[in-house]
Formats: sequence, C-alpha cells, structure tokens
Amino acid sequence: MPAWTAPTQTSFRCLLLAVAACFAHATVANADDPGGATVRIQREGAAPTEAWSRYYTPLQISLFPVAQVFPSKWNVAGVSFNILYGEQRRVLGLDIGLFNTVTSELWGVQAGVANIVEGKATGLQFGMANMVGNNLDGLQAGFFNRVTKTANGIQMGVVNDAGSIRGVQLGAVNFADTLRGVQIGVSNLNRAGPPLHRFIPLVNVGW
Repeated sequence: MPAWTAPTQTSFRCLLLAVAACFAHATVANADDPGGATVRIQREGAAPTEAWSRYYTPLQISLFPVAQVFPSKWNVAGVSFNILYGEQRRVLGLDIGLFNTVTSELWGVQAGVANIVEGKATGLQFGMANMVGNNLDGLQAGFFNRVTKTANGIQMGVVNDAGSIRGVQLGAVNFADTLRGVQIGVSNLNRAGPPLHRFIPLVNVGW
C-alpha cells in the first residue's frame, strides 16, 4: 500500500476541516431558524415570540395543537379550521371549530362550542362559552360570556360577566365591575355602583 505523502495528508486534513465547517454552519442555521425542529440558539436580546411574529398563513387546519398543518405559534390571515381543538397566535379573519384558542389577538370572527382569546379581541365571538383575556371591541353571543377587562360593545347570553362594560349586557344574569351602559336581565349587578344601585333586576343603568 503506498504511503501517504505530506501533500496527501494536508489535503485530507483540509477536507475534514471543510466538512466540519459545513456541519457546524448547518447546525447553527437550523437552531437560529424558527422553522427548524429544534431551537438551541436564540438571538441575543430577542424575545422568544418575536421570531414567529412574521410567519402568516392564509389557511390553517387543526386536529389538535400538536397536529396542525402549521405550528400554533404562527399567525393566520384568512381561515383557521379546527376540527377538534386548534390554537393560533393571532387570527385575522375566521377562527372556526369545536374548541378555538387564540393566544395573542383576534381581528374577525370566532365561532365554536368554546372560544378563547387570551389577548384582545376585535369582532365577534359566537358559541356556548366565549372568553376574552383583555379588551373586547365588538359582540359576544353565547350561553356564557366573559371579558376580563373592558367590553366595548354587546354581551348577549344567559350569563354575562365583564370587568368593565361600555355598552349593553343582555341576559338572565349580568355582572360588571364597572358599568357605563345598560344591563338588561333578571339579575343585574354593578359591583362599583352606589349601594342602592349595585343590584337591580330587569334594567340597570350606569354612567
């Protein structure tokens, strides 16, 4: 067998270095890319969700959050169809299915058995249970409606609850921490109202 000469050994070492450099570059690129399977390196000073905020899809189909066409951290600008349960970061359009969750904000319509927006909602929620974790600008219609902060618009259901209502609550039981509008129902409670006007049946007006 011919002995390796110095040039041959040098060429072999250069080849190994080139392969190692390519492998290291591919590993870093995959780790820095939010679309990669595993994220091991994060840009210094960047929030974990910033990298995902630019990813949009016009159509999302979900069976469960772990079984979706696109990851749940993506945004939907169009239609999100959730066969059983779907979770999206932001929806601009229609979010429809049995159980629907938006972790950031909704601009559009959410319709299903249970609808949850963890951030702000602008538009319509229609289902058995509707919940908004921040402010609502629009309409909730269902059996149970809940807005954690301010509801600017209308709540219609058997039970309506809002941190603050600026508009109308229409249901059998209506709750509000502060009321600037009208409660219409069998039982109406304005927690911040004057003592004689906190609980009024049928119609309660606050300003």
